[in-house]
Amino acid sequence: MRDIKFRFWTPDKRMIDDHEGWVQGIGINQALRWSSEYGYITMQFTGLQDKNGKDVYTGDLVRQS
Repeated sequence: MRDIKFRFWTPDKRMIDDHEGWVQGIGINQALRWSSEYGYITMQFTGLQDKNGKDVYTGDLVRQS
């Protein structure tokens, strides 16, 4: 069973934040609702990791070597 994790891209600040405490505190449904209201782009964990062991999320750019 894979972990269900999300992170959020904030276009105006050009940064990614996982808001882990925020999601756990209010629940995933409310977090997803609020993220769209605030203009965040939601990225869900794919269950995969890159060759360096970093989690891969939807929307990540991947370059094959």
